[in-house]
Amino acid sequence: MMFNGKVALVTGASRGIGRSIAQTLATRGADVALIGRDVEALRETAELCANARAGATAEVFQTDVADRDAVERATGAVIERFSRIDFAISNAGQSVDALLLRLKSETIDRMLDVNLKSAFYLCAAVAKP
Repeated sequence: MMFNGKVALVTGASRGIGRSIAQTLATRGADVALIGRDVEALRETAELCANARAGATAEVFQTDVADRDAVERATGAVIERFSRIDFAISNAGQSVDALLLRLKSETIDRMLDVNLKSAFYLCAAVAKP
């Protein structure tokens, strides 16, 4: 499937699956908005996307997806840059390598904010008229 002329927003684009998704979308013609907290890793992803296809556009938007206001600001910035968002991929995720009984409440809250709430925040922000 080709995505020529489409604008894709990808959260968790700084590494792993998110980086691979962004590269694949760029290869298939999409312009990509890269969302994440690690700006240097996002810049590396942007470079990989640019190298994936001549003329590919990949822009970095440093954002903590666990922060609803930040997600709204980021989607606004993406729309300002690209004029629209054709589709969004909520890929951001956080895991902790620890026993459940040893997890602190703050850690559990952060995991839920990133892994669950951020998807709702992104969908709501992108769906706004």
